Amino acid sequence: MSDDDQVGELLGQLDTLSIADSSGAGGVTLKLTLKNLRDEGTGRLCAALRGRQEAVVSLDVSCNSIGPAGFESLAELLRSEQGRGVARLDASANTGGDSGAATLAAALRSNTTLRSLDIHACQIHDAGVAALAEALKVNTGLRHLDLGANYIEDAGAVLLAEALKVNVGLTSLNLETNDFTRDGMVALQAAVRSNPRITSLSQKDRSDILGEVCVVS
Repeated sequence: MSDDDQVGELLGQLDTLSIADSSGAGGVTLKLTLKNLRDEGTGRLCAALRGRQEAVVSLDVSCNSIGPAGFESLAELLRSEQGRGVARLDASANTGGDSGAATLAAALRSNTTLRSLDIHACQIHDAGVAALAEALKVNTGLRHLDLGANYIEDAGAVLLAEALKVNVGLTSLNLETNDFTRDGMVALQAAVRSNPRITSLSQKDRSDILGEVCVVS
C-alpha cells in the first residue's frame, strides 16, 4: 500500500481513532504517532480536522517524519476556528527545524487556547527559538512548552530567558538535552526567579556545568 493510500485509509478512520478526552473539556483525543504522515499526510489531516464538527482537544502527531511544510499545516490548524479547540499538540520527534518552529511561533501570536506544545527532538536551533521567544512575549495561553533534545545554544537560551521575564502564562518549560552552557543556564534561572508563574524549568542533563537541577517548586 502506498503512503497516499495509507493516509487515505487513516483519514477514513478518524472517528474510530478518536477517543473521548479525559480532561473534562469535551471533544476528543487523537493519537496518530508513528503513522508515517509526512508533510502531505499532515496537510490532508489538518484539512480534515478543520472540517470536523467535533473538536479535537488533544492531537499527537509525533514520530511522523513531518517537515516544515507539515508544520505549516499544523500552524494553519491552530489559526483556524476549529483548531482553537486544540489544547494539546504533540509534534515531537519530527523534522520541522527552524522553519517549522517559526511557523508555529506565528500561530502562537494569535492562538490563546493551546495549553501544551511538545516539539522536543525537532531539529530546532537558535533561529527557531528566536521566533518562539518573540511569540512567548505576547502569547497568554500556553502553559507547557517542551523544547528538549534540540540544538539550543547560549544565544537561544538568553532569548528564551528574556521572553520568560515578560510571559504571563507559561508555568513549565523543558530544555533537557540542548547545547547551551553555564551562561545560558544562569540567564534562564534569573528569568525564572523574576517570574513566579514558572514552577518548572527542567535542564537536568546540564547539571555537569552548573551543579544542580533548575526545578522550581
